[in-house]
Amino acid sequence: MATAQQVVPVFNLSFPPSIQLPKLDGTNWQQWSATLGALMRMNGTCRHLTHAAPAHANPANPDADVVAHWDKEEEVLTGLLFLFVTSEVYSQIASDLVFATVHAKYQQLETLYGVVGSMATFNLWVSLANAKLQEGSPFLPQLQHMLDARNTLGENGMVISNMQMSFILLDALPPSYSTIAGTILAAGPPSALSPQDLINRFINEESRISGPGAALNKAAPFKSQHLQCNPLRTSSTPQGALSSSASKDVTCYYCKKAGHKLPDCHKKKKNLENAKKGKVGQQRKAAQNTAKVAECYVATECQP
Repeated sequence: MATAQQVVPVFNLSFPPSIQLPKLDGTNWQQWSATLGALMRMNGTCRHLTHAAPAHANPANPDADVVAHWDKEEEVLTGLLFLFVTSEVYSQIASDLVFATVHAKYQQLETLYGVVGSMATFNLWVSLANAKLQEGSPFLPQLQHMLDARNTLGENGMVISNMQMSFILLDALPPSYSTIAGTILAAGPPSALSPQDLINRFINEESRISGPGAALNKAAPFKSQHLQCNPLRTSSTPQGALSSSASKDVTCYYCKKAGHKLPDCHKKKKNLENAKKGKVGQQRKAAQNTAKVAECYVATECQP
C-alpha cells in the first residue's frame, strides 16, 4: 500500500517594487517597523510579529501541516530580519536560544529601540549589563557595540565607571574564557581594572585561539569617548614575528606595546635572560662563600 508522500512547504516573500525596507540601525525604528509590518501583512505573516505559535482550528489537536508551514515561514522571516538589521543591532537578538522565535526577536528590538526617554535608557542599560560575547563570531564588533552603548548611556546622564565597565566585560565572556577571567580578577584589586586592557587581552586570546590571519585582526579599531585608547605606534617588526598588517592591531600585555604578542616580546625575553644570569651568579657566589667557610672551619680544627 503506497504511503502519502510528505509535502515540503514552500514560502517566498513578495516585495512590491516600489517598497524599500531600510536596515534597522537603532535610530529609525518607526520607519522600519511600519514598513516591515506592512510587508508582513501583505504576505499574510503578521501573526509572526504578535504571536509565538500558529493558530489551529482545533487547539487540542494541532494540525501538523499548519505547524510545518509556520516553521518554514519562521525560517524565511528570520533570514529577513538578518538581512534588514545592521550587524550591531542584530547582535542583540542573535541568540536562537534566548530569542527562539521571530516574535521574541521582534519584541526585543521593540523594547530596545521602540521607546524613548528614561525607559529607553533603562532598556539600554539592561541590554549592556546582560550582553554576552558570541563565541565563533569576531569579538571586535561585539565589543565595539558594548562601548557604543556605554557612550550612549553616558550621553543620557548615566555614566559607567571603568571598574563597572570592566566587570560588565568580564561577565560577557563565553564560558570557555572563564580561566582568563579568573586570572585577571586574581591579579590585583578591582580598582586596577581597565576596560581597554581587558579588551586587548580578550582580542589577544581570541587571536591565539583562532590562529594567525583571523578576520578579527582586520577589523577597524575601537571608538570610545570614555576609553582613552593610545594610537598604535609604528615600530619595526621583530624578527620572527608576524609581518602582516594583522600584527599592528595586537598589543602585548607584558610591555604594553603594539605590534607583537606576548611570545614575541623582546623585553620579556631579555628580562628572563637577565634573571637567569643573575640567578646563576648568585648560585656561584653562594658556592664560593660555602667553600671559604669550609676552609676556615678545617683550618681551625687542624690547629694544635
